[in-house]
Amino acid sequence: MERSKYFEEIRKLARENTKVTENGCWWWIGRARSGVYEDKYCKVRFDQLFSDGTRKRTQFYCHRLVYFGFNEILDMDSSLEISHLCGKRRCVNPAHLLAEENTTNQERRPCHNNNACSDYHSPTCITEF
Repeated sequence: MERSKYFEEIRKLARENTKVTENGCWWWIGRARSGVYEDKYCKVRFDQLFSDGTRKRTQFYCHRLVYFGFNEILDMDSSLEISHLCGKRRCVNPAHLLAEENTTNQERRPCHNNNACSDYHSPTCITEF
């Protein structure tokens, strides 16, 4: 029961602190530790739940916390990063987020800079805005 309540708390936090943009991004507008600059990742303090049921106040990147909450993940392989398929760092839309290795995440950068996906990776990037 504790796990399902925890994930619902994260989803509620996301619903209360985002606005949906025309392109489908969920823009984090709530309180964040890094300011509200468009080109910056945001961070938020939230309890981390451990498998034994204990909690510890931790600082999370907003997109990672939302990804974990919507996918109901407590622990993730540390070699994986959360990629933004849309290339927008402030976006926390779970449909725009994907856990993948750093090399694939880095392959996505030219896609967002050029507004065209290179198709070297799957799924393809969201570049039509």
